[in-house]
Amino acid sequence: YDYTQWFTLNHSETISYTITLNGQPVASIVSAGTYSITLTVEETNYYNELVEHVDVEVSKATYTPIVPTGLTAIFGDKYSSVAIANPAGNKAGTWTINSEELIKQVGEVKVNATFTPTDTNYIASENEVSINVGRKTITINVADLVTTYNTQAQYLTYTLEGLVEGVVTPEVTGNTGLTNAGSKEFTLVVDNEYYT
Repeated sequence: YDYTQWFTLNHSETISYTITLNGQPVASIVSAGTYSITLTVEETNYYNELVEHVDVEVSKATYTPIVPTGLTAIFGDKYSSVAIANPAGNKAGTWTINSEELIKQVGEVKVNATFTPTDTNYIASENEVSINVGRKTITINVADLVTTYNTQAQYLTYTLEGLVEGVVTPEVTGNTGLTNAGSKEFTLVVDNEYYT
């Protein structure tokens, strides 16, 4: 289907025709679909009436869109949650990444996205897009350390909140231990290729 081309039937004055699409009469063929055309040659003094039926299949057209750029995500997001704006100059339509998997890479990640035109005369297309994936910020939950002095160093107890399942737990630095009576301030840090 090409919306710039109109399908016409060349016929003489003695031939009439009707066109239906999905059982409904239409004036002409102007969109993708299966049309049923009935041609009728009128009866004359020399010929009997002749009626013929023909089906015409008009396929959807392909469309090559402008691929969106500047896509961003955070480590551990679902691919399907990445927001994709349709670039200016494209036909109206929507972009989607049909994957519920988690993004488990940081940096530039390439993946296929589907562009579905609003105009149903065009087929959807798969296009490679790039996503800039940043590190995920997680939370360190720390319990207060209250203890009685002894010769063994005492360490903070903590949990990490916001980790992505299936990824190695990051190392936490700064838990240096309390070795003397009194108070001490700890600074715990998580900093690796996936988390911050």
